[in-house]
Amino acid sequence: LGQSIIAFGRTQSGIVFGAPNRALTDLFFLVACRDSRTHLHVLARLGRMLQQPDFLSQLRAAEDSVTAYHLICD
Repeated sequence: LGQSIIAFGRTQSGIVFGAPNRALTDLFFLVACRDSRTHLHVLARLGRMLQQPDFLSQLRAAEDSVTAYHLICD
């Protein structure tokens, strides 16, 4: 990797993910960082974002990738 990246993906229908309850998941983040410190920093920030009251519903309602990108950056 030349630099750290974060990828976001969304499905229209849920995908079975996780054990043991095998719940359906429709939002996915891929975090790829050059070092552990940056990786942990990104995960912490992402965790805080996911706890915001309307963040997940806004991501689900985003009509296109540009809108989702701006929500994540804001």
